[in-house]
Amino acid sequence: MIKWLYTRPEGMEYPDLQFSRSKIWKALASFFRNAFFIDPHNRYPLLAALFVNSILWVAILIKIHAENNPIPLHYNAFYGIQFVGPGLLFLQIPLVGLILLGLNSIIGRRVYVYDRFLSTVMCYGSALIQIILLLATISIIILNS
Repeated sequence: MIKWLYTRPEGMEYPDLQFSRSKIWKALASFFRNAFFIDPHNRYPLLAALFVNSILWVAILIKIHAENNPIPLHYNAFYGIQFVGPGLLFLQIPLVGLILLGLNSIIGRRVYVYDRFLSTVMCYGSALIQIILLLATISIIILNS
């Protein structure tokens, strides 16, 4: 930008209000260097859950073309299609999965200090949740094809 915007009057000190990128990367690196993420019993289920969640996003964006066009969102074997709504509601499935994955990893990281088994169960639970959401997504994709 223009140099005169950055000049200060003599003797005036302003606090540094910018949060530099290096501080963000250092904070992220310190978060993931914890023993919780180094433990393979926690790391691999979380990576698998993140991979399945990315498959959810790609499948929805490619197969459904999430728009405001109405699509069937719920199907019952007895009554047929029960709920028709805009395709944007379909994006809630991977979003909820991503939020649950984040919450489980944060809570699991906190619990890891006290109970390693419980944090491992939470990580595998996150992967199981993602697989269930993938099955729900596949069923809705089949319903809409």
